[in-house]
Amino acid sequence: MDDMVKLANGKEVSWDEFSKWSGHKQYMNTINPNLGKKYSDEVRRNMSERKKEKIASGELTFKKGDDHPKSHPVSTPKGLFGSRQSAAKAYGISLKRFSGWIKNPRFKDFKFIDDSFKYSLPEQKKREGTEIHNARAVVTPFGRFDTVKSACEALEITLGTFYERLRDERYKSLYYYADGNGIGTASSNYIGLKGGSNGSARRVMTPIGEFSTIKEAYTALKIDMTTLYKRLKDEKYEDYYYSDGNISKPKKINKNPAKGAGNAASRAVMTPIGKFSTLREAHTALGISRPTLVSRLRDSEKRDYYYI
Repeated sequence: MDDMVKLANGKEVSWDEFSKWSGHKQYMNTINPNLGKKYSDEVRRNMSERKKEKIASGELTFKKGDDHPKSHPVSTPKGLFGSRQSAAKAYGISLKRFSGWIKNPRFKDFKFIDDSFKYSLPEQKKREGTEIHNARAVVTPFGRFDTVKSACEALEITLGTFYERLRDERYKSLYYYADGNGIGTASSNYIGLKGGSNGSARRVMTPIGEFSTIKEAYTALKIDMTTLYKRLKDEKYEDYYYSDGNISKPKKINKNPAKGAGNAASRAVMTPIGKFSTLREAHTALGISRPTLVSRLRDSEKRDYYYI
């Protein structure tokens, strides 16, 4: 076993490695006079100012990018670059993103020229997607998928959102595992209040299938609720209709209902200037707004205003 050398910071290195260091490096790592030394704020400020002055005058320089002794040339579709930094600048991206391209095996055209230098990436699992033994097929409104990941990519949603739909009772007829196991239960706050559990919910038929509620339908179709209602009402969309067979068209609203005394819901009122068959006639004659008239009718101190 190699003899170990204990350094000033408490770590140990083998004698073979320590003997390769320069005398200065050995001294600074074993008998470091600055180790544990604390400087006052004023001293640190003066040291910083002197260093800035040296940098400004050019006395102290830092080698970056292609000039750095440890930079590694890279090959890209745009040509060769002396470092990752210069290549990232040419592509108009950050150094971190460019490094990600080199790490990613899908970007085969981005690599280091020196094959001996490679990122120490963890060993990648060869099994992916359906090859993973615990992958489970899922069923969605857009079809069956072999894995949850492939379903998320097709639906353009996150894994978190997809798993929430698998657990949510409101989506049990839309999102579920193909084997029928592992379907979660929704929070009790939802039961009996929303979705298919709502007693007034109506099933609807669409081109991609039948849904228990309006919300489930427009969520799966990726449209808003108003658009779905319009399609249910429009005769042009024959594939959109309520499953119970009732006519989806709403009752026509009479845009010109009877007004004034002809309205069955009108009420006669007494005012200081006389009796009127309707509120409209009264506030028009008095030259006040309807809310003002109603307020006076409700005010017990306004004895001259009351319903007949």
